[in-house]
Amino acid sequence: MQETTATDNSQPKPPRAAFYVDGYNLYCGICDAGLQAYKWLDLGWLCKRLLFEQSGPKQVLQYIKYFTAWPEHKPDKEHRHKTYVSAIRVRHPFITPFIGCVAKGHEICDDCNSEYIRRREKGSDVALAVEIIDDAHRDRFDVAHIISGDSDFVPIVKKLQSDFGDKTVKIWLPPARGVSVIKMYAKSYADISAKDIKRCQMPDPVVVSPTARICRPVHRRWPKPPVI
Repeated sequence: MQETTATDNSQPKPPRAAFYVDGYNLYCGICDAGLQAYKWLDLGWLCKRLLFEQSGPKQVLQYIKYFTAWPEHKPDKEHRHKTYVSAIRVRHPFITPFIGCVAKGHEICDDCNSEYIRRREKGSDVALAVEIIDDAHRDRFDVAHIISGDSDFVPIVKKLQSDFGDKTVKIWLPPARGVSVIKMYAKSYADISAKDIKRCQMPDPVVVSPTARICRPVHRRWPKPPVI
């Protein structure tokens, strides 16, 4: 009797991709690049665009983790930001926001030696670092995409690349963040262009249900994009 061998026709599974978004760094990059009219950013669409158009071999998006903070010292700004986060969650339920805080600190001016108050976002960077290392340990991704130009994440990039040889890290630099030193340590990086930001805008309004809508904030700091 002739022995037969079963043929394995299964294809290799595509890499699992996860996005970790430094919300404040992305926001500042958008503003510094003069793209204030494009703050109504469809974050889910942007990540998919970067993933499927610029990341080489096909990857499967698992989730997006968005790290930000409520500016509670400015109620109007806090309301606009909460409106935005609600809208991206409605559009893409696989986006999970992680909320830090804005802390007040006292600093000394180098020029006049006088004390002044400066507010900084606290907790978001640490939360991103904890989540990405924990997810790597739990084998939740094959490729980690980090949207940030913050050099504080250099140790995280080095840790992932040295301790998790089966994982890949890619850095996406927001607009006006292309000179960041973080790209010197990442094996893979790319710029997010103004074109990417402009093309990835949410509709206005965002439909929640047949009777509910989320409208883009109306404010001088949220000018509407030009009609083309």
